[in-house]
Amino acid sequence: MTEVLILLFDYLGTFAFAVSGALAAAEKKLDLFGAVFLGFVTAIGGGTTRDMMIGNTPVSWLQDPVYFYVIVAAVLLTFLFTKTILQFPKALFF
Repeated sequence: MTEVLILLFDYLGTFAFAVSGALAAAEKKLDLFGAVFLGFVTAIGGGTTRDMMIGNTPVSWLQDPVYFYVIVAAVLLTFLFTKTILQFPKALFF
């Protein structure tokens, strides 16, 4: 049960960081490819750097394809509903 909860929080965190990257891309008026790129870098960049520095290869997101789907879903939802999301106060995302 604990492992499932930790994995759920990991996926939720990845989703949130991908949304953050996609919102940054939307503010810069980038296209969908730019949003996907920034979403990926924001969502998995820190963990990839950590894994590479400690020698944990292959990196964690390459071992579990669910991360890819979570990031793509987050970016697509953000890209489609950018105007709605930007109406929320920025403090909500902190």
